[in-house]
Amino acid sequence: MNPLWEICHDLVHKQPGHIAAGILDLDTGMTLAAYHEVAYFTDAYVEMLMDASAKMFRGTVISRIDDLISAQQGRPFERHLEEIYFRTSRTHHFLCTIPETPAALIFVASINIDRALGWKAATNTLPQIAPHCPEPIHE
Repeated sequence: MNPLWEICHDLVHKQPGHIAAGILDLDTGMTLAAYHEVAYFTDAYVEMLMDASAKMFRGTVISRIDDLISAQQGRPFERHLEEIYFRTSRTHHFLCTIPETPAALIFVASINIDRALGWKAATNTLPQIAPHCPEPIHE
C-alpha cells in the first residue's frame, strides 16, 4: 500500500471533522496521494482541487512575485510561499509545503473544529510525509 495514502487516511481519521487530505508534487503537479470519504468528491473533482492548490504555490503570478523578491534582494531564485490558509462557509483549508521536498499537504477540515488544532494536525503530519516524497527537480 502507498505510505502517503496511509498518512492521508490516518490524518482524516485522527479526529471527527477532518474531511480530506492530499499530497501534491509541486514540481510536476502530480497528485501523490489523496484520501476522503465525501461521496461527491469524484476523482475529477479531487484533481481540480489539487491543480488549484499547485497554482496557488507555483502559478504564474506567484512565480513572478518570487522572481521579483529574489531580484530585489540580489539572491538566486527562491520559492517564498510555505503555507496557505483559506476558509469557506463550511470548511478550513490548510496547505503546507513539506520541507526539503517539492511536495505540499492539502488538508480540509470542518469549520466546527478549532483552526489552531487544524494547523497543528497538518504541521505535525509533515515529518511523516517527507521521507516518502520525491526529490526536487533542480532547474
